[in-house]
Amino acid sequence: MATRPLLGPNSLARSEYFYAVLDRAGLEGPRVTAAVGSLTYYGKGYAATENIWRGLRHDPAQEAELRDQAQRFIDRRAAAHPALARHAQLTNGDFDGSFALGLETILDGIEARIGR
Repeated sequence: MATRPLLGPNSLARSEYFYAVLDRAGLEGPRVTAAVGSLTYYGKGYAATENIWRGLRHDPAQEAELRDQAQRFIDRRAAAHPALARHAQLTNGDFDGSFALGLETILDGIEARIGR
């Protein structure tokens, strides 16, 4: 976990790349910073979540069992959390597919703001 702003050469180069791409695409002002933050935090958050599921469970069978247990836990609470029970897909271990779908959703939102 970072305890101060990341201002090393690699961090600055990554930030410059993000900002330059969005600037060339026509995003302006605070929306550029918001878009960079959204992409950065999405990537970091997704990696952290994947590490929780996979990092603690090196055995795929154990991971699958943990996912099944978590899904059953949510399913038993469907009356109190109907939307979560209806849409949570805790048994889905396809991190790459889920990440790509979420990233597409974020990028579609950024694209919708370009040129406004």
